[in-house]
Amino acid sequence: MWTLIAQFVGAAVSVASLTFAVVTQVRTSSQRKHAERAETAGRLLASLHEIDVGGISPKLDDSLALKLHGEQVHGLQEIIRINIAEFERRAKRAGIPLTLHILVGVYGLLVLTIAFGTVEGVGRTRADQRWVSVLIVAAIFILGIGMVLDLVLATARRITARAVRRRAGIYVPSDLEILSKVYVRYILWRQRRRAGRAQSDPEGAS
Repeated sequence: MWTLIAQFVGAAVSVASLTFAVVTQVRTSSQRKHAERAETAGRLLASLHEIDVGGISPKLDDSLALKLHGEQVHGLQEIIRINIAEFERRAKRAGIPLTLHILVGVYGLLVLTIAFGTVEGVGRTRADQRWVSVLIVAAIFILGIGMVLDLVLATARRITARAVRRRAGIYVPSDLEILSKVYVRYILWRQRRRAGRAQSDPEGAS
């Protein structure tokens, strides 16, 4: 039984690792694509500035050359700005809030507790149906492990991102400051809610 569970868990982990690698590679390639587009357009723009209007073509009329040069410069500037903005958006993508990852991790621990509680029942099932019970328990274990692993990876990414921002000279608030802001927002929300109730029910407030 445990051999089957180990094989099932190993296959699931392999699939999850492959999926994570593919998603990471796709995101990295997408970011690199926008950076390369902006860089290429920047080099072309620098070349246009170097040749100036007279370097476009000696056969073109001056007014036509000036118009063509202006359109090319404007188009390249637009490409640079669009791709820089897209690269910055992807680089600064906030992602899923850590609070949601914590909630998923807590539920993952609950799922693992349930899985451990159902292991004993596998041995009491009928022999012809035991493989179904094994698969169900293995699936519950994999689900719980995946949910807990999601929290661990999210926490590790958050710690790494905060360290990188600090090394870049960017102010990063401490966890205590973040909790304090959340608590202050909660207090203000409760005060506004009470004030709204008092306005809607003046007789009850008096």
